[in-house]
Amino acid sequence: MGKKAANDNVRVMVRVRPFNSKEINENGGQIPFCTVEVNSETVITSKPPPGEAGNEHSFPFDHIFWSLPADQMPAPVPFADQPDVYNIVGVPQLDSMFDGYNGCIFAYGQTSSGKSHSMMGYEGKGRGVSPRMCEEMFARIEEAKEAKKNTTYSVKVAMLQIYNEQVQDLLKKGGPNLKIVNDPQKGPTVRGLIEKDVHSWDEVNQILDQGIANRSVAATAMNATSSRAHTVIQLSLDMVDELGQVGAKKISRPRRSRANLVDLAGSEKISKSKVEGANLKEAIGINQSLTCLGRVIDHLVDGKPHIPYRDSVLTTLLADSLGGNSRTTMLAALSPAAINYDETVSTLRYASRARKIVNQVKVNEDPTAALIRELQEELAKMKQSVLTGDVDTLQQIMGTDQPISAANMAAKTQELETVIEQIAALEQKEQEEEEKREQQWISERSELEARHNEELAEIEGMRAQLEQQKVQLEEQQQQLQANLKVKQRGVIMNRMQGLTRLAAAQQKAAEHDETKKDLQREMIVNRLRTSSEKQKYKQAIDEARAVQRNAATDEERCRNLEQELEAARAYIAQLEIRKFGPQGKAGKGGGGYAAMGRGMR
Repeated sequence: MGKKAANDNVRVMVRVRPFNSKEINENGGQIPFCTVEVNSETVITSKPPPGEAGNEHSFPFDHIFWSLPADQMPAPVPFADQPDVYNIVGVPQLDSMFDGYNGCIFAYGQTSSGKSHSMMGYEGKGRGVSPRMCEEMFARIEEAKEAKKNTTYSVKVAMLQIYNEQVQDLLKKGGPNLKIVNDPQKGPTVRGLIEKDVHSWDEVNQILDQGIANRSVAATAMNATSSRAHTVIQLSLDMVDELGQVGAKKISRPRRSRANLVDLAGSEKISKSKVEGANLKEAIGINQSLTCLGRVIDHLVDGKPHIPYRDSVLTTLLADSLGGNSRTTMLAALSPAAINYDETVSTLRYASRARKIVNQVKVNEDPTAALIRELQEELAKMKQSVLTGDVDTLQQIMGTDQPISAANMAAKTQELETVIEQIAALEQKEQEEEEKREQQWISERSELEARHNEELAEIEGMRAQLEQQKVQLEEQQQQLQANLKVKQRGVIMNRMQGLTRLAAAQQKAAEHDETKKDLQREMIVNRLRTSSEKQKYKQAIDEARAVQRNAATDEERCRNLEQELEAARAYIAQLEIRKFGPQGKAGKGGGGYAAMGRGMR
């Protein structure tokens, strides 16, 4: 009878990548607005960009990896690098594999959000979860060998991609498309997939390099090396525990665990990625398969009886990982840029739903009960052979053709009973350990949920306070606006009065200017008039002076004439004296000339 399966919720973690150079350059070289805010290591809040409608939403998760450096966006949680992500995502999965549990880690998010970086990374310190997990697996196996534990290990690796709803083996380039079948023991299995036996990390590393080189990638407007297919690394770990030996028969217990390490192709908006042709067909196929994955998650969370695993190749392959026998971790990759806000919120909601999925996990193959039954049946058959005297059967059970003594029979019986007791004790111990693990999972989940509830309540309280402060600020703003309106009205009235006074002053100034212009015109006219009169006066003066000069000339002329007349008179008098002598006809003639001279005067 197999062991009871334990309930185990899908663990969901979120990683926020830093802003890339393209986003910073498109923002003028400045750090863009960050659309997410980390409140603690388990709660993250989405923030709508300025100018966009929407409210803040807080989401609880199992862990938040904040990979933005402090110079881009400081946060109250430590910076998460590749080793930090592996320690929390990969190490627990590896622990579960060595305990015999199946596991799955899948990275989900939009294109260019950092999924491949988290899962695969690059050589050196930048290695992602998958190569680190493979390397540590072999380190643990070597430690077990050095400790001489009674367990042997064997590891197999396979690598495939789901491209346009076709399964392709990445270790056989150009090989045929493969089909997924449901194995009753192993679960969903890819028929014909190459599984390589590996014995060291170096061998695994070579296989990963080969598979990565055969992946389908292409450049888009959002990502220069965009994955155009879902990539899956399958790790198989077979463990055989040596429990002892009864006679020539070795008693052992095999266990097998398997892990799917999935790097999902990113969802993308065609308008942003600007793909066309074959890349457009790839994008449509990727979005359709992710939509089917979301539908499976919704059906599992809502408890619907039919889960549409067969709607896509991806969900068919991950059927055990979602709701089945697997300890599953989802790593949601986010871009903090405002241009990707819608996709970021969609991813957070998607991941938040996935966290409610409950898987039924158990250690793969539980042969201890069957082994106990086999040994008990062998012991009963041996006792029955002794009672019936069936020597041949007894020799066959004892593994010898020699005669069997009572001592040999007692020793054989004791060995069988001892082994049965040891196996039963081991069974009991493992059952207790599994119950303890299940209780630990339940306790961890309960503690995490309680912490989430406290943090969310605290966030809601802070949000309520902020809302109250917002209301108060809005009331103050309204009061300020009312006061401002009153002041504005006063300012407007004062301005209007000032404008009225200014208009009156301008009117007066205009009138003054007009009066001034009139006076200026009058002055000009008067000046012109005065100038004309002055000219006339000058002309009159000149004329008067000319008259005076003429009068003076006439007077001078008269004086000259008089002088000439006097000279003529004197000359005449001399002539008369010469002619008539001093006494001549003076009495007669002199009187006549003298009278003439006086008459002339």
